Amino acid sequence: MADDGLGYGCRWKHLKTGNIYTVHCTATIEATMVPVVVYRREDLTPGTWVRPTTEFLDGRFQRQRDKRACGCYYDEGSCICDDPDFK
Repeated sequence: MADDGLGYGCRWKHLKTGNIYTVHCTATIEATMVPVVVYRREDLTPGTWVRPTTEFLDGRFQRQRDKRACGCYYDEGSCICDDPDFK
């Protein structure tokens, strides 16, 4: 399954509520063939949410910048710290 720019495992903030969610995967509603995003609230509130991908990416959610342990951001591509020649 393609990432579609959603960043599986990445955190997204719902701008209306301020809640933070983690994207788990994408799926397709069989009856309509509509692509959807499957996500859960980060604070472990019970429930898994599903929303059409077009709604998820229409500005309702904002991707959060997640830092690696080294301090580099995941969304900046490959990390120089992963380079064995980097000291």
